[in-house]
Amino acid sequence: MRWGPRTLLLFLLATTLQPATALAVDGDGEVTFEIPFKSDHGLSVKLEADDDEIELVVQKPGQQAAYFTSGEASREGITAKFGSFGEFDVDYEPVRTLESHGPNRHCEGEPKTTTEGFFHGTMRFRGEGGYVRVEAARAKGTLVLVPKWDCDYRRAGASQAARRRAADDDEATLVATARHEKLQFVVFGSHEEDERPYNYFFAASQEVKERVSIARLTFSGSRSAGFEFDNRRGTAVVDPPAPFSGSAHYLRRPHAPDRWRGSLSAPLLGLGRVRLTGPRFVAHLVPELPELE
Repeated sequence: MRWGPRTLLLFLLATTLQPATALAVDGDGEVTFEIPFKSDHGLSVKLEADDDEIELVVQKPGQQAAYFTSGEASREGITAKFGSFGEFDVDYEPVRTLESHGPNRHCEGEPKTTTEGFFHGTMRFRGEGGYVRVEAARAKGTLVLVPKWDCDYRRAGASQAARRRAADDDEATLVATARHEKLQFVVFGSHEEDERPYNYFFAASQEVKERVSIARLTFSGSRSAGFEFDNRRGTAVVDPPAPFSGSAHYLRRPHAPDRWRGSLSAPLLGLGRVRLTGPRFVAHLVPELPELE
């Protein structure tokens, strides 16, 4: 799970990718750790390490914050520094094998193995303002070892022509992006006559502190109200459910910047509640749903 510089919404909607070539190395010798931690205030915390990519994820219903840094992960343990947020320097002691399987019928190589064991060493992390804390010398976790697999995915008709969705009066996506900040609000919905309506709302931010990349996300959904739009007139009203609060109004203006006003806000883990409207935002409404290729 990598957010990087891509729009966070596209990450959330990512579909399964097919192999780009007929011949491939499916398992690339990855070593992946996962360590869950106990936390207060209804938060769950998990450290994930995939070779040199280390990620600490903080979650609660409808909200998530992920902290990314570089480090080292091998079958012996993990070493990673998160700047002033904290560090993890642990050895891994396997206790039992949970699973061993593969490769599949297209591949050759050693099986993929998952073990459970204990991590010993330094494990500490403190989020902004102390909203989340991790302090431990021993924790239970898992190691997934994926050996290199030589795979053959030959198939007839490997590519298909991409289909483009036509503009639809019953579908819309509204994106409001803050100028000079990596802060964004996105809502998309479908209100077709013969189908049950749905609306999805996202607030996301990205930043870098002390070489630690931080991506935060708040989201909610509704099967009824919350996003009313008129693509022909270029108007929309947004009133999402919790954890969002307030509402916002959008107006397309042919000879002036589109208008985006209201009291809409959302909590982002580590930042508190942030406002999602005002003159620092640029908003656009399009008559279609997001589509990935």
